[in-house]
Amino acid sequence: MNPHIVNRMSAEERERLQFRRAAERQEMERLYDLPDHELGQELLRLAREIRAAVPGLGSPLSIGSGYTAFILWHVVPEMARRLGAKLGPNEATNPEVKINSPERLRVMVSRVLQWADVRYLAAARQPYGDLCPVRVLFHEIENGSPIIMALDRVAPPEPDYMDYAARNAREVSCQRGHEEVSAWNPGLQYEPSMTRDVDEEPTPFYWG
Repeated sequence: MNPHIVNRMSAEERERLQFRRAAERQEMERLYDLPDHELGQELLRLAREIRAAVPGLGSPLSIGSGYTAFILWHVVPEMARRLGAKLGPNEATNPEVKINSPERLRVMVSRVLQWADVRYLAAARQPYGDLCPVRVLFHEIENGSPIIMALDRVAPPEPDYMDYAARNAREVSCQRGHEEVSAWNPGLQYEPSMTRDVDEEPTPFYWG
């Protein structure tokens, strides 16, 4: 979040934000540690909860949602399927997600995530300081994205891959003082000398 916005918050709002950030960090670590099929099941659960809460997302043919319906009905379920989860009717039926090339798959998934407009999902969002399916599934890539975690498993990035997720991981790892990597991991949320079980806030890092 932009530090200028944080500076304008009340003490109560800042406290709720810090609580939510800590909850998000713990949730990203939990998801990262799950076996493949369980991560796939969690992705499907989050996508289905969001679809059920937003009236305009009741069908994979929903219009007016930009790339949101495509992500929730096709991209996320396809990642889940490749991780071993069982899909429901009309999930991952778009041929555009049936990409065999790992590099092309990464480019497609990274691109649609960049273009997603989560404002369309307002009906599924909970109060600002709370954790909710929208904030978890569409968590910022630089601080851990469940969709990119799945992508890194089904299409592991090579050091020279130039998709947005791989480039983001390399930039974040270097700027936070870690060895350069092309796939996000929870250790990037801490100072290089810390371990994941230390009760400390992650290194502040803001885009833009």
